[in-house]
Amino acid sequence: MKTLALSTFALLSVAWPALAAPPAAARPPAVSVAYSDLDLTRAKDAAIMLKRIRQAAVEVCRAGPGNAGNDVETVLRFDACYQAALAGAVSGLNAPKVTEAFAPTPDRRRLVRLP
Repeated sequence: MKTLALSTFALLSVAWPALAAPPAAARPPAVSVAYSDLDLTRAKDAAIMLKRIRQAAVEVCRAGPGNAGNDVETVLRFDACYQAALAGAVSGLNAPKVTEAFAPTPDRRRLVRLP
């Protein structure tokens, strides 16, 4: 079964180098994303995979240390984790159609970022 694993440790090591070394007993949360049912060379399946990655990133980042709450710092920390998770997972997957679906298009404009 094909899977992609997202881990808070990997995400935090990119986003916050000071937090990259968790205690030995602590295991960072990780989520596996299955895609054996998808053909990632098809745009429709690539979009489904991207949706799965987004859902997994939310799950991993919510479980990350310091991401409970709704104060400004926590929201910014969660957003940084989420963005790093998406970029890392898409890059690590190395599927051109998923990368294409993830890439922003110049004509899209966002007022807010939503997971």
